[in-house]
Amino acid sequence: MLHGASTPEPQDVAEASAYAWSAESNGWLVLSDETTLGFGDARFLRDALATPCNERRLVLLFLLGGARRSASIQIVASAAAAEQLANAGGTVGVVCSAQPSFLDGLGYGSAAPDDYAGYYLPHELVALAEAGLSTSMPGRAKSVYRAAKGMELICETLRIRAAGQLVPIIGNGLLSRADSLRIVAAKHLIAQRFSEKLTLESIGRACGLNRAKLTRGFREMFDCSISETIAEYRLLHARKMLTGSDQRVATVGYAAGYSNNASFARAFHRRFGLPPSAFRARARGRVGGIALAA
Repeated sequence: MLHGASTPEPQDVAEASAYAWSAESNGWLVLSDETTLGFGDARFLRDALATPCNERRLVLLFLLGGARRSASIQIVASAAAAEQLANAGGTVGVVCSAQPSFLDGLGYGSAAPDDYAGYYLPHELVALAEAGLSTSMPGRAKSVYRAAKGMELICETLRIRAAGQLVPIIGNGLLSRADSLRIVAAKHLIAQRFSEKLTLESIGRACGLNRAKLTRGFREMFDCSISETIAEYRLLHARKMLTGSDQRVATVGYAAGYSNNASFARAFHRRFGLPPSAFRARARGRVGGIALAA
């Protein structure tokens, strides 16, 4: 344990909240004798990894990006993780240092180190990492929250990796590494602003790519077009609103980014097989205003 503490190792997330180490605004949680979690800037995380308990462990290293630099994840040995953190400057991130047997036991196959330099961190995982880093909860509550977000981040990462859905950071075909980062930044922008009136020009300008390179590179990396991606985010958001709120269908469509109800209804029907109103009724177990039998 850190700082020579002799306190017994906690065995679950709730108990782990009592054992939080901090360095200024950074935190380091010891969850068990197999797993530790760190939240903070690269220098703090590097120093924390230098402790004996982290030797010969496997590290999931999440680094959040900045302007035109995509967030990334690496699955590496502890020594390699420390080297990466030494070159990360003021970047903030999350580290999971664990015995390989612990990660393997989560049920997503082997968590052996990768040959890749790393993966682009999907928007959903960026949100989990940011939640753990930015929480303003006090004391014990902060530790419990960070432990929960950290474990969710680990499980979701291993699940997505096992499904082959993580995109390696490599020069791929027509894309250089720099352009790959910009393409992923474009997808993150869409995920955050899909309800706005996005154009190829506005996305390309924000990410530093011309229209041709943006459209070609996006399809090469994600096997779909930008318009298809925008539509998917909009429709998934609309589906969530239809089943989770009582707002009018037209209001739901507008909130998802559709300028008129007819285009929203057509797109929704094409994607989910039912018009929005019928989809809501079925989701709530009602047809024609009559509750369906259980």
